[in-house]
Amino acid sequence: MKEWFTLPRRREDSHNGLRFSSFYLWNEIDKRFVRIRLELRRSGNENDNGDTLVSYKSVRYVGFSEQRLTANYDTSQWRVIENTLQHDNVELQYEPAVSLQVYDTSNVNHFVHRGSPIIDNAQLPQNVTVDHLKLIALDAMVTNNSCRLTGNSVSEQELSTAILNMVEAILDRLESNDLHSAIIELTNQL
Repeated sequence: MKEWFTLPRRREDSHNGLRFSSFYLWNEIDKRFVRIRLELRRSGNENDNGDTLVSYKSVRYVGFSEQRLTANYDTSQWRVIENTLQHDNVELQYEPAVSLQVYDTSNVNHFVHRGSPIIDNAQLPQNVTVDHLKLIALDAMVTNNSCRLTGNSVSEQELSTAILNMVEAILDRLESNDLHSAIIELTNQL
């Protein structure tokens, strides 16, 4: 299992406060993938309304590069060969590391997502920890589910409350009072 955080598009929004990091969890063996997007005030488009979310993909190919490569809908230079994401016939790195760009796709012929650079000092909403996000991501993998967390215009406190309520619901369902034990239980279910 590989996990990492990425830099929000803009570290700070002068009108609305901090933007929060996205958390990623990827099972490199079976290719299951979860992104938890926590960025508030994200502008939407026709394919994405900008809400905070837990996005689960049953198969996702992931690679990392020091370079900012062409991506999104221009997929002509992208391939997946032996489960390895390649750009212009060069394999992308397989291990996440600070400052590398993240590239991921479920179908290289349709769309390659270019993520933000990996960071080691995540910006998280108040009272939210890495373990909270890991529990949510593992639960999404086990249950094969994506979900909306909040709208994109909520406060930091509302986002934090939504995350902590989701953690509590998962712990209740697992009949566990211990976050670390629940993480181990869900990991063993994969």
